[in-house]
Amino acid sequence: MSIPDERRSELVRLASAPHLRRNQFTPVRPTKWQPDKVPGPSGSIADYYTSDQAWELIIDHLKMGHAVREIVLRKPPGKTAYEMLIRVNPQSPEIYVKVEIHRGFIVGRSFHLSE
Repeated sequence: MSIPDERRSELVRLASAPHLRRNQFTPVRPTKWQPDKVPGPSGSIADYYTSDQAWELIIDHLKMGHAVREIVLRKPPGKTAYEMLIRVNPQSPEIYVKVEIHRGFIVGRSFHLSE
């Protein structure tokens, strides 16, 4: 599954601009943005993602044409978000990513190990 090229380009453009990124939890837009709990690509026990590294991983995979699924959110009801499952290397667990475009910003709704 994937999304139109125009939408993918918009996601890349927004995610590439740090001033357009958001990931704060609100009751209306709950997030599970936990890059600091996701082991980094080196596999070292002391290596975890930073928020900036999480965004770079998302950008890289969007640019590579990684599969993205469009979903309809429950919160806020009826809004659209985009999901990816990313496996950095064969030994690592998948990372679940969900982002939403909202009022000209990209909202990082999820970045955590897939459950």
